[in-house]
Amino acid sequence: MAYCGSPARGIRNAVGITYGSFMSVFSRVVCAALLFVVGCGGGPSGGGADAALDGAATDGGDAPDGAPRVDGAAEVDAALTPVDAALPAVDAAVADAAVADATVADAQVADTALADAAPDAPPATVTALRISPRHPVLGAGEVARFRAIATLSTGATVDVTADAGWLSSDTIAATVSNSGASKGEVTGGAQLPVTISAQYGAFTAMVSFEINAWGGVPMARNVGSLALDGDDRGGLMAAFTSPTTAGGVGLNGVWLKGGFMDPEETIPTGTGDVETPELVLSDRGDRLASWVRDIGDRGARYLSGNGSLFNATGWQAARSMEMGSLVLGQPVLSVSRLGTGYAVWSEGGGSGGSYAARFTPAAGWDMVPTLVGSGVGRIAATTSNGAVLVLATSAGPAQPGHVRARRYVVGTGWTAVVDVDQGDITSAWAEVAVDATGRAVAIWHHRVGTSHGLRAASMDATGTWAAAVDVVAPGPGGINFPKLAMNYAGDAVLAWQQGDAGVLSGWRARYSPSTGWSAPATFEQSTGMIRGFSVAINGDGEIYNLWSELSGTTWRLLVNHENPEIGLSEAIGLDTSTTGSFDELEIFSAVRGGAVAGYVKTRAGGQRDLNALIFD
Repeated sequence: MAYCGSPARGIRNAVGITYGSFMSVFSRVVCAALLFVVGCGGGPSGGGADAALDGAATDGGDAPDGAPRVDGAAEVDAALTPVDAALPAVDAAVADAAVADATVADAQVADTALADAAPDAPPATVTALRISPRHPVLGAGEVARFRAIATLSTGATVDVTADAGWLSSDTIAATVSNSGASKGEVTGGAQLPVTISAQYGAFTAMVSFEINAWGGVPMARNVGSLALDGDDRGGLMAAFTSPTTAGGVGLNGVWLKGGFMDPEETIPTGTGDVETPELVLSDRGDRLASWVRDIGDRGARYLSGNGSLFNATGWQAARSMEMGSLVLGQPVLSVSRLGTGYAVWSEGGGSGGSYAARFTPAAGWDMVPTLVGSGVGRIAATTSNGAVLVLATSAGPAQPGHVRARRYVVGTGWTAVVDVDQGDITSAWAEVAVDATGRAVAIWHHRVGTSHGLRAASMDATGTWAAAVDVVAPGPGGINFPKLAMNYAGDAVLAWQQGDAGVLSGWRARYSPSTGWSAPATFEQSTGMIRGFSVAINGDGEIYNLWSELSGTTWRLLVNHENPEIGLSEAIGLDTSTTGSFDELEIFSAVRGGAVAGYVKTRAGGQRDLNALIFD
């Protein structure tokens, strides 16, 4: 994907001649004429007496020596041209015609030289037009920015939003701006399907979608999790709690596919109110969910989970994975590309431990969970249906904090614990991600005294961990909410919120298996506050940053794209409504590019709406 600052300039550069090229041709033509008239030199004959033989005007009796010629060329003194008398007289009109012919010939030579320099570069033409995002889901009254992207015959893409004509098929369902800087901005209206079209030259592109049926309907929704699948279908699912007809709290889901939301579906949870739901999707759309159930006995809460196969008609029945005390932590899930999943959670508070369970499509969840250690756990399923687990514990009065790791190997089970790092780890925040070969990267928060930093370590496919390194050396200012993403080739990106002089900006660092970590850099130098964000990386190493930012008293949802060769694009406002705030931000980029993003918007009065965008 390519971003161009000016659509018109991008096309002109593709099909026209630049100013520098024009001046080069012009100077060559002028010099050719002078060569014919006075002998510019630089040719085979050089200068001096031989210059007259190279096309200099000679005394033909049409003007006294030294007098101006009729055509305006200076007469050459016969004294300076010894061979002048031996040459036949040349009629002035014939000489002028010869000059003109030479000029034309040289111009043709110049044109031929340009053609020879780029024989395979015909003028670029537009071959296709598309609208991005392709499958938006908007709420009533919400605003999203659409772009028109033209594909050229060279393969390049150009943003032609400002030059396209925009149209809504139903202005009651949605309106689209067709003037000024707001061109391509769509505002949701009634809860109806709508088609937005853009016309550029002879090409027309259209996207069809529906206005979010949740918009404008006050409902007490607690969206606990958004999940995205990893292929180009752009699937998104949300699990959320909502009141049941019996007065309790149940678990529901909604599925986005092809730009349309399926009706809400009830996820079977068993008896008891649902808390802290977690949901993940595999690349092919396998669904896996877990949650805590409060059955009214404060000493016996249940951790439950279920799953479903891709294209299955519904969810499997819920299974109680663990019964714990009042302190039963929110489960963290991960699922492989083939639908094998893992859950890890803590229970019992500081005196308890962390447990893990495995899910297979054939057998469901483990009947008995495994005690895997202590601390805050993060887990990532591998393509071989194994998993990498990282546990982080904060420093206590008797011992320093630790970052430890284990692996689940199919056919063997859980490996022994490996110490990855220890020290003044006062915030047990960790993330882990794996690639297609089984390599892993883990990151965690690190503090030395009052200084904050981020550390990381990598694991090879055999399970051997390298020494931990500083991604961000401890320094002043807070570092919060690090997010890690990794593609199948092992390239990773780490993003975080960092406070400098009272301003909370967005930062990121890249990781390559061959070169390690890059220096930290900002993806958004905020003048206010960045509160929530998510990050994704695709198979080409392109990064998508999604964040919410406070501008004055208004929260905005923004995204930008980073190409390794081009750099960061300008931020695009996905939702610039004047009321409400954003959380539960998730973004995922597929193997072949493009991205799908989901978020929850909280409106005045506490209504929470799910929104999604699929764009390229």
